[in-house]
Amino acid sequence: MVAKSGSQYDAAYARVGLLIYLHEGTSRATISRIGGLARSTVGHQVDKLIEIGLIEERFSQSDGPGRPARGLHVRADAGYVAGVDLETGGARLALANLKGTIVEEIVLKLSIEDEPSKVLTRICDTISQMRGGLDLACLKQTVIGIPAPVDFARGRPVRPPMMTRWDDFPVRDFAQQILGSPVTVENDTNLAAIAESTQQHAYLPLVFLKVASGIGVGIISSDGQVFRGYDGAAGDIGHVQILAQDDRVCRCGKSGCLEAVASITAILDELEIATSDTTIDHAEQLQALLRVGDKRAFQAVHSAARQIGSVASGIIQILNPRMLVVGGAYPEIHDELLSGIRSVVYERAMPLSTRDLILTPSRLGPRAEICGAIELACQQIWSVEMLPTLVESFNHIKPNTACV
Repeated sequence: MVAKSGSQYDAAYARVGLLIYLHEGTSRATISRIGGLARSTVGHQVDKLIEIGLIEERFSQSDGPGRPARGLHVRADAGYVAGVDLETGGARLALANLKGTIVEEIVLKLSIEDEPSKVLTRICDTISQMRGGLDLACLKQTVIGIPAPVDFARGRPVRPPMMTRWDDFPVRDFAQQILGSPVTVENDTNLAAIAESTQQHAYLPLVFLKVASGIGVGIISSDGQVFRGYDGAAGDIGHVQILAQDDRVCRCGKSGCLEAVASITAILDELEIATSDTTIDHAEQLQALLRVGDKRAFQAVHSAARQIGSVASGIIQILNPRMLVVGGAYPEIHDELLSGIRSVVYERAMPLSTRDLILTPSRLGPRAEICGAIELACQQIWSVEMLPTLVESFNHIKPNTACV
């Protein structure tokens, strides 16, 4: 939402708030210089932000004889953002302050094959119970990650193979009605890509390759933006046909898909390890086999890795990323997959596409998606477009009231 002309929540106001968030602890003079704004403008807008309790100004420690400098800081207790990572067998929920620091995390057991209204109601009710009973006026933004293509503008899944009841369900609008604050819906792999792109020593463009019960990639461009494609289907590589004669039927109804022959579920099926909604639990059995050197397990993972690597090499050839991050699987499975994927990528992709490529495991592991959800939530509330909405929300609580 963009503030109307003449509103106290104008563009300069929003820009000052964004700069304080991005440059935590800096002074008014520095904000003025970085933002190209008059000192009087910055001072006026900072005073407003302090008055409503979103920002605080405090003296910093001084190492020298001069007066201590005054720095601007986001008030950690001014509100919360929530993140949700919805998986095949459950959901991970996190609550963070407005700086993005996670203060509570919960894992729920549930099935995404249930009615979406039932699943979302349970998730939203759980969010409201966090921190001993959350005042929803303190919740400023929620990001829900789902394992499916997403119509980002409308907040709805689009023909999700693993979530057949969810097709075109108004996830964003349904959750917003319960929580009473903005909700964003995003593909889970895109969230993992966002999280990995914000880590120290990350390089852009970045591609995050997730190998789990499904297979997909999240793409972060050189300017740090998520590439979603026209209908939100960008990166859905699990349904690329790689074996035309293979009779294994994929969840999408077609045969020979990468997901049907190389996902963790496919590897478990080949080894005759029973799978269910809690595929991750059964993946522990595969991890145990690799740990003791089981030959069949190594062969199955190696074969899957080569199939994934052949598709990944095409992605690298087309997108030419600086970094390819592989995640989604358990450590032992992950190491074997990474080794196989790397060998095929360097074998098949052209030297110009791989000469500076960094191919690395995920630094965040199974928490990449939830960290990405929190990161995206903070990016949104502090954006120039959405900050007026954040500020307006403080009209519903007492000025300078802490959300604890």
